[in-house]
Amino acid sequence: MIKVQHIETDPLAPDTIEEVLGALERIIELTGRTLGLESYQKAKDYLHQNPSQDLVLDDPQLQSKYGGRVVKAASGYKEYRKIAKYFAVKSLITYCKLMNYLSLSREIMGKIASLPLYTAWENIGGQIIPQKQVELLFEEIKKRKLQSWEDVHRFYDFCQENYCAWKARYGLYVLERLYCRAIDEFSADIYKDICKDVLAVSDYMYESSCQSREKDYTNFFRAMIYRNKEEMEAVLGTIQDVDFLHQLEQETKAFNNELRVLFSDIR
Repeated sequence: MIKVQHIETDPLAPDTIEEVLGALERIIELTGRTLGLESYQKAKDYLHQNPSQDLVLDDPQLQSKYGGRVVKAASGYKEYRKIAKYFAVKSLITYCKLMNYLSLSREIMGKIASLPLYTAWENIGGQIIPQKQVELLFEEIKKRKLQSWEDVHRFYDFCQENYCAWKARYGLYVLERLYCRAIDEFSADIYKDICKDVLAVSDYMYESSCQSREKDYTNFFRAMIYRNKEEMEAVLGTIQDVDFLHQLEQETKAFNNELRVLFSDIR
């Protein structure tokens, strides 16, 4: 039996987004407490209506002894929501490509909604597995239904085979939670808002990668080891020669194009 480790390399994986959703809830809770707002919804509305507000929140749970402060909470709330939307849309696009769907329809959304929903995830040696599936693994071992490492690895393979579908279902859940309504109640304006924020995240990641790589060519301390610019370019090439950025540019353009048609049949 060939044993393959299914390592998730995407930093925006379900377990990370689970933490992001928890952070959003905490910011809403602390905002309501700090501003003396009467309800969860009023705190959430305040954050939506004041994204540039310089809001500082005291959180006694950050450190057990002294507590801590959350600075720029309003802008952090806004960015966390964008990240969560990006994950959800990317998961749906990946699933559509796997299933050969050109775009999502309400019928397809219904099929995705009928898939098993897992909202708690574990990182098991680099593989992201729903917490309930991990608990099932333990139970199967205790009951001796799984009696060898081969059985355990077959279980890992099963989880990986279903990972894309489970992630797509979780992506729908994330969108429903962000907008506080069922997916079949989403309006055209909501889909426009999702596309706008996800495009912004996609473009930002590409632009940030370019800026980071550009430092290799503009940093004074890096440049000082070369006699002149010509020698540096002979060794490093120019930023236009970086294969990674060319690949990332193409992937970003492809993703943005896929995003533009993803919801075209249901808006």
